Amino acid sequence: MATVIATFTFTAAFTIPRGLKNDSPNKGMATLIRKRGFQAFAIMNTMAMTTSMTAVVLVIAYFFYSYSSADTPGDTNDFATLPQS
Repeated sequence: MATVIATFTFTAAFTIPRGLKNDSPNKGMATLIRKRGFQAFAIMNTMAMTTSMTAVVLVIAYFFYSYSSADTPGDTNDFATLPQS
């Protein structure tokens, strides 16, 4: 599910609502750049992308860690335990 959200937010970042300005001094700027709704959209889109990508990375890291620690016989370290000094 996190990869679907990441895909949607990535797409939303490149398909900006109401498009971009074409006049020369502000060429390439979003049409709604000064509107509160667009600013909220940009902030929420960034937060959704960041949290979904973090979730994907954590799931992949846990997946690889769980299989790598299970391969070593006699190793009783869990994902949540810290090494003892």
